[in-house]
Amino acid sequence: MKMSLLIALSTHDPATHTVTLDIQGAFDRLPHSLVKAAWASQQLPYAAFLSATLTGNTTQIQTAHGYTQPIPILSGVPQGGV
Repeated sequence: MKMSLLIALSTHDPATHTVTLDIQGAFDRLPHSLVKAAWASQQLPYAAFLSATLTGNTTQIQTAHGYTQPIPILSGVPQGGV
């Protein structure tokens, strides 16, 4: 398991700090339904926005005969910024 920690101190507001912890592979197999339920249970003001980023995502596989039908992505959390 690979972990990285980033601490950012705001130069504009000394009372504002951001700490993020990235654990590689931590959410690879986590069902979207559990992630959405966790966000909703915390009553986050942006839970609906975050949930929308996990809704309706699909992928396709290119074969020698063309692309497959869209395959729903039901687990994992997109990497990078949202």
